Amino acid sequence: NNGGNSQSVVLANSGTNATAILDGFTIAAGNANGGGNTVPSSRGGGMYNADNASPAIRYCTFTANTADFGAALYNRNNASPQLSHCTFTGNITPNWGGGMLSEAGAMPSLSYCTFQGNSASRGGAMYNVNASVTMSNCTFTQNSASYSGGAVFNDATFTSSFTDCEFTENNARFGGAVS
Repeated sequence: NNGGNSQSVVLANSGTNATAILDGFTIAAGNANGGGNTVPSSRGGGMYNADNASPAIRYCTFTANTADFGAALYNRNNASPQLSHCTFTGNITPNWGGGMLSEAGAMPSLSYCTFQGNSASRGGAMYNVNASVTMSNCTFTQNSASYSGGAVFNDATFTSSFTDCEFTENNARFGGAVS
């Protein structure tokens, strides 16, 4: 039970750039449960990237985080974090983006990241809306969505690019891997 835990364990403020490096941390049991569409208290239980925040996140593990939206990691207006060798496991939201939610012009870049055992109603591992997400050499395993996009759900997404990514045992009512 993480009901009384921090709403966002890590907060990257507006304008944070790639010189801000988060390297080798485990971010666990954050609980952004502020209620519905309240921003930021309902998004990014593990990490919240504010408008235009673009930190470098390397060798980090996001585990057992919860939120109303984007349980482990939330990327807001034009946030463009660079993630490398990160693991997202066991993160849960009743809504969108068990592992990560990116919206409103966000442009995250991921390489060698693993999403395993995350769940949501849409986008068990990742939910992208009006965002451009680039992924290379990423693995999506055993993520689930009660409705659609067991691994990834793209909603009005500018572009989503997958290069050498692997999808295994993800499930949803519609679009087990990508919807």
